[in-house]
Amino acid sequence: MTGPRHGTGVKLVHWISAALVLSLLGLGLAMVDSFAAWRRTALLLHKTGGVLVLLLTMLRLLLQLRQGPLPVPDAVPAGQHKAAMLTHRLIYLLLLLVPLSGWAMQGAAGLPLRVFGVLALPSLTPESLVAYGVLRTAHAILTSV
Repeated sequence: MTGPRHGTGVKLVHWISAALVLSLLGLGLAMVDSFAAWRRTALLLHKTGGVLVLLLTMLRLLLQLRQGPLPVPDAVPAGQHKAAMLTHRLIYLLLLLVPLSGWAMQGAAGLPLRVFGVLALPSLTPESLVAYGVLRTAHAILTSV
């Protein structure tokens, strides 16, 4: 393929994000309703990974804003281009909403979100059992989209 391409930084962050998201989806599915001894470690990895996805997504957005959009080849029909742009934006929205819903869910549970088990992030929501239930459901739905 010839023509303009994304820079190495954007590509690297893209593929690290993709691998991390797929790993977190698998880990999240494995943790559901599991009371195995490894669940505590898995939860720590899952939460830390979610924060990393959020940070990488913000970095990707900054890199792409700096680089600007790539030109669309003339052979791509306008409708297909619009559909691709909408899909792209929805994926970015999910890459932001899924980790944020997990972070907010932690706060609603009254638990600090610890990154690497050390750094405690401030809560996004007040403690609330009702909010926790809503956020847990939202987190599950968003990850299944």
